[in-house]
Amino acid sequence: MKLMDARGHREEPKRNYFDAWKNCGDFSGRATRREFWIFYIINSLILGAVAGFGLPQLSTVLFVGSLLPQFAIGIRRMHDTNHSGWWLLIPLVNLSFAVSEGTWGDNRFGADPRVLIPISDLAKAQGQPPKADPRREEGDQEREGGKP
Repeated sequence: MKLMDARGHREEPKRNYFDAWKNCGDFSGRATRREFWIFYIINSLILGAVAGFGLPQLSTVLFVGSLLPQFAIGIRRMHDTNHSGWWLLIPLVNLSFAVSEGTWGDNRFGADPRVLIPISDLAKAQGQPPKADPRREEGDQEREGGKP
């Protein structure tokens, strides 16, 4: 049985990093510790590598360009610990919230992003029929009365 989180994602470092960029305008909801720290570590490594190659102007442009996703994922991380995103403005406090475990279950900012559910249940919860398994042969679907 394949498992996904409540948002329909598998936990993969690459996915966490690119999801932060895709959701850079989303300041609502919650972000897990893993999602938060993977984004910050990969982003810091990229910025450090660019600066290390003697390209400080490009590094500055990348840093300024990544500010919005950094704020968005930081605010969602504060939400996961059941705190307002405004705590992000206080450095030592936000660091303590960023390293602490998020609240279990739903909180006032949304559903727990760590909850893993079977893919078929996720499709039902979203009101969509479960997708057919592409590995199955057409003959199997016809025998079961389904359309290929």
